Parts: sequence; C-alpha cells; structure tokens
Amino acid sequence: MKHKKQLRTIGSKFTVMFVVMALVLSLGLCAFSGYISWEQYTSFYWQKARAACKLAASFVDGDRIASYLETKEPDDYYRDLEETFRTIKQEQELIYLYIFIPSEDHFTYVLDAILEGEDPSLFSTIGDTYDYTELEYQYLVPDIQAKSASQNKVVVLKNYYGPGVSAWAPIFDSAGNLVAMVEGDMSLDVVVDSITDFLVAAVAVCCTLVLAAAIAMSLITRKIVAKPVAKLTENVLDFASEDTLSFPKGDIQTGDELQTLSEAFGKMADDIGRYTRNLEAVAADKERIATELSLATDIQVSLLPRRFPAFPDRDEFDIYAVMQPAKVVGGDFYDFFLIDSHRLGVVVGGVSGRGIPAALFMVVAKTIIKNQLMSGAPVEESMTVINSRLYESSASNVVVRAFVGILDTRDGHFSYVNAGQQPPLILRKDRTFAFLDGQAMTPLAQTEYVHYRGMELRLRQGDRLVLYSEGATLVKNTDGVPFGPERLRTYLNLKRGSEELQGMVTSLCSELEVYEHGVAREEDVTVLALSYLKGDRAQAELLVEAKEEEFFRVQQFLRRQLEENQLGGVFYAHLSVAVEEAFALVAGRLENRGEILVRCAVEQQSGQVAVSLLYPGPQEDPFAQLTSVQEDAVAFIRRSVDTLQYRYQDGRNGITLQKSAK
Repeated sequence: MKHKKQLRTIGSKFTVMFVVMALVLSLGLCAFSGYISWEQYTSFYWQKARAACKLAASFVDGDRIASYLETKEPDDYYRDLEETFRTIKQEQELIYLYIFIPSEDHFTYVLDAILEGEDPSLFSTIGDTYDYTELEYQYLVPDIQAKSASQNKVVVLKNYYGPGVSAWAPIFDSAGNLVAMVEGDMSLDVVVDSITDFLVAAVAVCCTLVLAAAIAMSLITRKIVAKPVAKLTENVLDFASEDTLSFPKGDIQTGDELQTLSEAFGKMADDIGRYTRNLEAVAADKERIATELSLATDIQVSLLPRRFPAFPDRDEFDIYAVMQPAKVVGGDFYDFFLIDSHRLGVVVGGVSGRGIPAALFMVVAKTIIKNQLMSGAPVEESMTVINSRLYESSASNVVVRAFVGILDTRDGHFSYVNAGQQPPLILRKDRTFAFLDGQAMTPLAQTEYVHYRGMELRLRQGDRLVLYSEGATLVKNTDGVPFGPERLRTYLNLKRGSEELQGMVTSLCSELEVYEHGVAREEDVTVLALSYLKGDRAQAELLVEAKEEEFFRVQQFLRRQLEENQLGGVFYAHLSVAVEEAFALVAGRLENRGEILVRCAVEQQSGQVAVSLLYPGPQEDPFAQLTSVQEDAVAFIRRSVDTLQYRYQDGRNGITLQKSAK
C-alpha cells in the first residue's frame, strides 16, 4: 500500500504540471493581447489628438496671435477663435485644447478652450507661463525646433485626470516663422476600462478551460500513465526486495513506451540474475587468485636472505639487498652466500611470468644457481651448467635473467656473468657511479646449448657494486615516464658519500616510491649493494665512530695491516700507543660525534708507515689551543713517531703519523 500511495502522485504531478503550463500560457496570451490592444488604442487616440491639433492650428492667424500677449484683452477674432476651439474640443472629445507661445525654457498660454460646465480653475488664462517638464524637453522641444507636429506618440500614465495622450501642431505667420503651438490632451480612461474588461473576461474563460482540461488530463493520465507506472514500479520494488530475482512479465499492455520499458525491465532482471551468478563465480576466482598471489609473495620473500648484517663477523665486505614485489607478483630474487672461507657468491635474477608459476620456478632457479656455485667451479662454467638444467626444468617461453658473480674476499677479485640482466653500477673509491662494462649475454633457460663467457674486475677498498633488476628502471610516474637507468645512476651518485649500504639502498627505494606517486607498480624491484672493505698490503682504511671506545677496532685494523707487512711486535706496540693518543685527541675535538676515517699506508721498500686520521668539518688545527694534558699527549706522540703533521684538504681535517720500521 505504501508503494501505491507514492505512485498515485504521478498522475497528480502530471496534472499540476499541465495546469501550471496552461495557466502560464493563457496568462501570457492575455498579457500579449492586452499589450497589443493598448498599443493600437493609444496609437489611434494619439493620431486623433494630432489631427485635432492640426485642424485647430489651421484656424489660427499666425500674424495676430502673438499680439494678445501684449494686450491680454480678447477681441472679436479671439472670441470667434475660442468658440472654434471649443467646438473642436467637444467634437474630438479632448480634455484640453490650447495655444501657447514657446520660449527656450518655458511656454506662455494664449488661449485655453473651456467647455460649458468645466471648472475654470483647472484651465489657464492669457499670459500664464510654465516651465517645460522633463517629458516636454524630451518630446515637445525637439518638435518645436523642427517646426513640426508631433513625431512621437506621447502617453502619460499618471495625470490628475488619469492616463492620456498628448499631441501638438505648429502655427506659422505669413513669413513662415513658427509663432505658436496648439496642443491637445485626450483621456485614455475609456481605453483602460475596455482593456481591463477584456482581460478579466479572457482570464475567466482561460481559467474555466484550464480547469476542464485539468480534469480531463487527470483522468486520462491516471489511466494511461499513472496506473501502468504504479504497476511497473511496484514490480521493480518487489524485484529489488526479493531474493528470487524474478520479474512479472505481461502485466503492462499499453502498447507504448511503458510496455517497452516493462519488457526491458524484465530482460534486465534476467540479465541481473545471470550477472549475479557470474559475479559469484568471479568473486570465487578472485579470492582464489588473491590467495595464489599471497602465497606467491610468501614463497618469493621467504626464500630470500633478509637478516642484516648478513655476515657480522666478516669485515672484508658489506652487503645489503631488498626486493619489493609488484602488485601482481613477478619472479625477482636475489641471493648471497659464502662458497668457502674466502669466496662470496652474489645473484640478482628475475623469472619471466607472474603468480604461482613464476614464484615456483624462481625457487627452482635460485636453488640450481646456488647449488652449482657451491661446487666451486668458475662462474662461466657454472652458468653453462645452470642454463642446461633450467632449460630442462622450464616451461615454454619461461626465461631467467640473472647477474651472477663471485667475490674473492682476499684480494677483491670479482668474476661474473651477466645473463640478460641490467648492467650493474660500480663506484670506485673517490669517484662516481658508472655502468659496468660488458655486454649482457643470453638469459638462462632460453636456449639449451649456451657457453657463457666470464668477465673479471678488481675491487679496491671502498669500491661498491649495485646490482638491480629491470623493475627498478621501469617504475613510472603519473605521466607514464619510466625512472630509467640514468636517473638511477644520478640518484646513487648523490648518495655515494653520505650513507652506508643499507641507507643508500633504502633511500633509493624511497625515491622510487616518491617518483611513482601511487602508480601501481608493474614489475618487482630488486636492489643488491656490495661494498669491498678490505685494503691491500700497501694501503687500507677503516671508518669508525668518533668515540674513544671504538679504538679497539682501530687496534685490530692496525695489527692486521702491519702483520700482513711483517711489522708486528714492538713496532706495532709503539705505533699503536701513539695512534691511540692521536685518536683520543681527535675524538675529543669532535666531542664524540661524527666519524673518523683511519688510513694505514706502508711503503714496502723504505719501511715507512703512515697512519692518517681524517674527519670532515671546517678547518681547525687540533694542535692549537691545547690543555696541559693535551700538550703532554702531543709531546708523547711526537717522541713516539718520526713526524706528526696536520693538513686540511677537500673539506677534511687530517693528522698523519709517520714512523719508519727500519
């Protein structure tokens, strides 16, 4: 019942809309008719008044009329003229008919016709003068200047005698000069009454017709619109509120658009039923896919080494890696492991494809690569074997792009094979990142018989390698522009001297997220950074915090470096004590903040050993403004070594202690 009550208002709305439109149209037509009638009537009466003024002007002697202003005494001619004006006024039904002599800003009455029974106080006499009104300046004065009768219809709505029209005509003397004007005013009361009666009658007729049409419209609308729409809406609401998704067919037989609409709703109900069933199936598929992707992500991430520092007891190298899965999981992976006590294997790879298949084949690829490298064979031989095994295990069109390298931690020798992966970036000490030379070879598992060629390079202390997957360069911003390898290299150069490996990689990943600005990532992003920290016999470095308790690391570093040069024992003991005093002096200057780079250089032939303590900051001589205790420490250092020097270069302060072993 609630539905029907709401739906029955449709017929009322149609009826009200029809009545409003009909009334607006009727009133508009009445107003238009009244306007046309008003224009016609006023034009007719104005023409009539204008003709009367011209007629009256024809009886006036222009050579005599002005003289009456001087004498102000009527004579026989004046009285005859006055009688003529009264006759014209009465016959033409004028309210006023008078003669006046115009001046620049006023006019003066000469004659004003008064009929019997009219109040003389309402009329002017000879010599009465009046200023022009605004209306007369607008219409009368231009006609006086043009010496012509009325050119424009003048209608005055507000007068003491009611609405009216005014007209005038010129009076000329025998020489053709304008000497006076005749003006006549005619009332429009009759016109207003006639138009008012017409409008009242028209509005009454229109309202009657509109009422009758509204009743008929209401009955017709109810039958052909309201009831079918009510039934259709009731069926739709029942369809929406039931679980059966059924819709009655054939209830509406109007033979018009409503029947078509009802049939369309029936078809839509059938389509919705099919769509709902399909949607349930799709939802189940999506849930299965989501579970699959979650499982793929778990598989992918769980098999990657994620504990850092990865080798806390090894100071020859540092390594850090991260893999960020895409929205649809790909097959990126990384790995690093010790092959033996002095060889480190590193891998960055990616399996083509998505989801569970890619994740599972990634497990296979990662396992085969690691197992083969653990055999100890050279990297090029291992890659040839790895390719054959992956080719046998892979499905159609599945390949593995991988960069595989082996670092000899004793001397920095690094051998590698790039099988279709991105060219790594290498940072040489005190330089900038550059792309590693060497053309990428065929991806793994693409072709069965491939003999890979190994490449080699030598890493020095402080050198870094950054391996990355293609996804790191394919990250796109909102304009669809990829990050690209060159922008990646530029960003790493900005961070090369300010952060450790973890900070550098984390910062790069953050930069990629800022660049993509919410754009869905299409590829996994994998980055692995490797830093070689071991120095050679000639020179080695160690970076430590500027705290006195960190000196035990410096002692270990000095002992190892000197022992490699057969300079241990007493020489190490004397030099170590001097370096400790110098380290304490610098740490005190830095107030135990910042970092100190310890560099140990050994000249093989001369036996000269130089230990430098370098720290950034403004130039400040550590040997100036010393306390008495510090002066004693500096004196001790000078006695213990051959030379003690301070130098400021490239934004760093430096103390160098030199001592000969011979």
